[in-house]
Amino acid sequence: MVSYDEMKATLLARDDVQLGVGASDEDIRSAQDQLGEFPPDFTQYLRDFGHATFGGAEISGLGPMPAPGLDLVEMVLLERTTYTLPERLVAVGCETGVTL
Repeated sequence: MVSYDEMKATLLARDDVQLGVGASDEDIRSAQDQLGEFPPDFTQYLRDFGHATFGGAEISGLGPMPAPGLDLVEMVLLERTTYTLPERLVAVGCETGVTL
């Protein structure tokens, strides 16, 4: 399994990555109130970056959004109501019918 620090270094090394500015603790708490507790590594990703796009992939998140569809809360609630994503899971990306 790749550690958060390895994933962070990989993202920062890409020349095609677009990163958000990071989410506030208030934004993270509000999202967790709606979606449930996040794993520590994902919480740190949200604090560090907020969201990310690279190589045509998008990792949803929180904070100011540059493109529609990157809002974590909206996407997870849609996945849970439309595609029956279990409550214990949080979708972080979706591409042509495949939820990540």
